[in-house]
Amino acid sequence: MGVLICKGCVLDFTRFSLVLVAFLGAIIGSFLNVVIYRLPRGLSVTNPRWSFCPHCHHRIRWYDNVPILGWLLLRGRCRDCHSLIPAIYPLIECLSLLLFITVWDAMFGAQMVPGVKFLAADWPSAAAYLILFGGLLAGAAMDIESYIIDIRICLLIMAAGVVAQGLRWGLPVQAGAARVEELPAVLPPALSLLGVAMGGAWLVTILIAGWLNPRRGTAGNDRTPEVAEKQERPDLPQTPSPGESSPRSDGRFRPFPIIALSALTVAMLIWQLAASDSGVVGRIPPGGQRGFAACFVFMLVLVLASMVPRQADTQIVEEIEAERAGARAVAVHELVWFIPSILIGVGLLLFLRRTGHLDSDWRGVLQALFGDHRWASFLAGGFQALAAGLLAAGIGWCVRILGTLTFGKEAFGTGDIYIMAAIAAVAGLPLLILAFFLGALLALVGVLATLFHKTSRAIPFGPWLAIGSLVALWLQPVLVEFFEPAATMLWAVLSGRSGGWSFGG
Repeated sequence: MGVLICKGCVLDFTRFSLVLVAFLGAIIGSFLNVVIYRLPRGLSVTNPRWSFCPHCHHRIRWYDNVPILGWLLLRGRCRDCHSLIPAIYPLIECLSLLLFITVWDAMFGAQMVPGVKFLAADWPSAAAYLILFGGLLAGAAMDIESYIIDIRICLLIMAAGVVAQGLRWGLPVQAGAARVEELPAVLPPALSLLGVAMGGAWLVTILIAGWLNPRRGTAGNDRTPEVAEKQERPDLPQTPSPGESSPRSDGRFRPFPIIALSALTVAMLIWQLAASDSGVVGRIPPGGQRGFAACFVFMLVLVLASMVPRQADTQIVEEIEAERAGARAVAVHELVWFIPSILIGVGLLLFLRRTGHLDSDWRGVLQALFGDHRWASFLAGGFQALAAGLLAAGIGWCVRILGTLTFGKEAFGTGDIYIMAAIAAVAGLPLLILAFFLGALLALVGVLATLFHKTSRAIPFGPWLAIGSLVALWLQPVLVEFFEPAATMLWAVLSGRSGGWSFGG
């Protein structure tokens, strides 16, 4: 481990990098505020390239835009028009800072991510994980506020996962420091091929359907004429910023929650820096204690946010009820478009099993296809991440279709499906499966906690899926070890052989 020496003090590189990540988290949180405000309103994230007051449209000065401190020094009001700046802005910056150091601690402090140990070798994974959880924070905030998930965030995360996994596989092989069989596999070749083949078949089916019936439109297009007009004419007055129109807001400056959360975040950072090898509870590892504390904070914030009435509550419930009569018909229609993918997947699975290629390893596949070309490892790594995302999307569609057929109304949003695909592309299919069930369990706990303060019958699942991913990041080694025998047995049944690929990759 490298060290930094400055005026007689020695600071190991892991702790120094944690400080840098803390600053990066606060800065990224400031950018996420731009994303959270602009995307649901159909505005460009890059135009204008500076932050502006949503009331007077004056450009915010750089010294007023310092994360967290800027809001506190301005006493929560715009310097030009003195309008109230909602506390959601410093809140997102605090949460982003806490999220970044928590993810970094899980990867390089407690080493909870399989195959990730050293920053010098695993920096592509580190970058992808930070992009993943930063995107999940932004998506959760938008979902809580307006029940909208912008799929462009999910697609960006998926792209980061594909690139990161390609670099994670390709760079060590290219440098001669590792062989393919020594690298942590996200998916075996057979499952990777199945995922991409089924995903490609579904995409071709949808394109053909769109060509045959162009009036059907694009699924998931939530833009309204009003939003489209504002995007084309940025001079029009914009809608209020998040949290501004909350019935509980009386325009008073309340810094205490932000100060308390900031102090808690600093305490978590100090805990990681100065006492990373000591804990409070004897039998629980120090890393697990820090992870539990951070996840509890996010859970508490999410529960409190669920108690705040939103303008979109009534609208989303009315939309779901209005579509209830035709919900099952829509689900059957969606299932029909998956028939080609299902047939191709089943046929390919049977073919690979009959020919004995279902449990092939990546070394043999790459050797047969590309010989000794080291660049093929880049392709294999990215291929696995893409396949994991597509398989996760297929799982999400199954949940959506079966849930809708069972309950007679939309049971799972398409935005949540994109979130599942993004998580799997970066963190792998096992973590996504764990995150899904943990998210459902935590959502149930959240519903019970807000039972007497419930503001809407609709529950946005995106935020719970995000916090489930964070919990799964810390519990993944324990849960994988617990479920690995059952998963290995299932794979043995599918492949017709004993052994093979396991749940832990």
